[in-house]
Amino acid sequence: MTEIEKQNEIQINNFMNNIVGLREKHNLTKKQMAEICGISLYSLRKIEKGELPNVSCEIVINLARYFNISASDLFLDNL
Repeated sequence: MTEIEKQNEIQINNFMNNIVGLREKHNLTKKQMAEICGISLYSLRKIEKGELPNVSCEIVINLARYFNISASDLFLDNL
């Protein structure tokens, strides 16, 4: 695995953990979080499990706007 691939994997894991963390911190259901993201509940479940690594910019922007954070923050460790 190259260094870039390692970094991508880390960022995907961070994003996945941050999605779950933000949802739980704000007492949102998975259905509510899916609506915020503009995706189906099925897709949210896949993202939270790390099974859907290709997340659109639209999802990232929707989350950043809703939680009033920068889009890049969603990929940081321990948001």
